[in-house]
Amino acid sequence: MKILTIVVTWILFAIAPAKAGESDTITLHNCREMAVSNFPTAKQGATYSAILSDIRRNSQTAWLPKMSLNAQASWQSEKIELDIGQMLSAATGIPGPNIPPYTIQEQDQYKFYTEISQMIYDGGAVKAGQRIDEINYKIDTQQVNTDVNKVLERINQIYFGILLYEKKLELLNELEKNLSGKTADIESGIRHDALVQNDLDVLNTEILKIGQQITETRSDLSALIRALGVLTGQVIPGTAIFLSPEPQIPLKPQITRPELDMLKLQKEKADASYQIINTKYLPKVAGFGTLAYGKPSLNMFANEFDAWYIVGIKASWNIWDWNAGKRDKNIISLRKKLIDAQAESFILTTTSALEQELQNQEKFELLIQSDNDIIKLQQRIVDNASSRLNNGVITASDYMKEVYALNAAKINLQIHRLSLQQSKINYLNLSGNSI
Repeated sequence: MKILTIVVTWILFAIAPAKAGESDTITLHNCREMAVSNFPTAKQGATYSAILSDIRRNSQTAWLPKMSLNAQASWQSEKIELDIGQMLSAATGIPGPNIPPYTIQEQDQYKFYTEISQMIYDGGAVKAGQRIDEINYKIDTQQVNTDVNKVLERINQIYFGILLYEKKLELLNELEKNLSGKTADIESGIRHDALVQNDLDVLNTEILKIGQQITETRSDLSALIRALGVLTGQVIPGTAIFLSPEPQIPLKPQITRPELDMLKLQKEKADASYQIINTKYLPKVAGFGTLAYGKPSLNMFANEFDAWYIVGIKASWNIWDWNAGKRDKNIISLRKKLIDAQAESFILTTTSALEQELQNQEKFELLIQSDNDIIKLQQRIVDNASSRLNNGVITASDYMKEVYALNAAKINLQIHRLSLQQSKINYLNLSGNSI
């Protein structure tokens, strides 16, 4: 279902630029999904699955017959002979007949043979090894999820940076428009000798400076949009509208990070390794056979090339290893303790970070309230300063100070609003909950 969602999102996102007459809306959720599908490491899941499949097939071959072809040629320093005359003389004490010695084995020997073996009982070694392979596959998969999380954190930072620059650009355009409208009042004041040319020059200078800020902000915004396009693998149109996320914090969130899943799998791997050690002390039973052709054959008295075979069954049992297995088990137990300590440290660190994000959210909510109050008061101050400027009571520089203070208050409000949303996103990321 998740794969289908990603595919549909990709199709919609890909064909969006073709609709020239429509505005494209982009959400943080879509960007995150596109980044996951575009991230090279995320595509390793299929590779790991293929690796596990081959490993499984290889492990199953342990239960298939093993066959090898061999050839051997050798030369002995002496040949083996049977001297019957000498044996009779030794037995009777009487010189025996002059019988030539019978050659049992020549100095040159040849053997061409095939060895076949079949595992009958392995003490559970293959099954335990397969369990290790499956856990390694899961660990690799969780490592991919951990790497993907780092990319998603970068996506969050870029996305909120885009939202911030958009709000800043909006406020700068509004400020430029208001100041441009104010020039008419200044020019009227100059004509009526209420104001001087310097006031108009100051205002025009500030308008130019704001234009520079707009150019700089647009450039920074464009850079972030391009960076987002690189990570998502999409061309984001200039007409794109970035929607602000509205994350919801669960009442009792659980920490479900892939790092914890990986530590849990490492403990399972340690338990599986413990089982492999146990299999070393169980008996192993296998059948075997040898089919050969050579000289000499099994009949040592037939000094000629002949075919022969041997079949049988063998068993082995490791009953003593000088406590090596016991020490290996102790090592595994110690490693499990280290894993438990790492898990506790991770939970403690993550819990502390979550508490910090909750504190940040409370802080930003209070700041937003005060921002609204500041903007209301500063707006009244600007309105009053505008009237005083029109009457020549204050200079344009004095007026600009109040205007900039109002603009800064509005920017602070947007920063705090976005920071509140980003803190909630960070909270969900830290706890491993979906956004």
